[in-house]
Amino acid sequence: MSDEVKKIESNNALKKLTQQIKRFQKEIDQVNSEINVQQPKARVPVTPNVSSFQQWFSTYGNPKPSPHGFLSTVQSDPKIYGGTVHHSGFRTQAKMLRKGRLTR
Repeated sequence: MSDEVKKIESNNALKKLTQQIKRFQKEIDQVNSEINVQQPKARVPVTPNVSSFQQWFSTYGNPKPSPHGFLSTVQSDPKIYGGTVHHSGFRTQAKMLRKGRLTR
């Protein structure tokens, strides 16, 4: 053994460090328990049991009608990426929202 290891063993440095770590852990546990006692319990919101459209409408209200004269559509984007000698092209998976007016 080296002189440094002999010095550490003779001073019981590892045992002292272990006891110090245990004291710190005990303090941490005490603080955590105090924090848990002080925090109020979170209330879980009660969700109503909805099994039909009539119950849904009575709980959350009727849907609003769409505004007259406007029509929006969601379409797949036609963009194609790639297409080189080494890699084949691929179609994007993006969707496009097209806002528009209804002209009927």
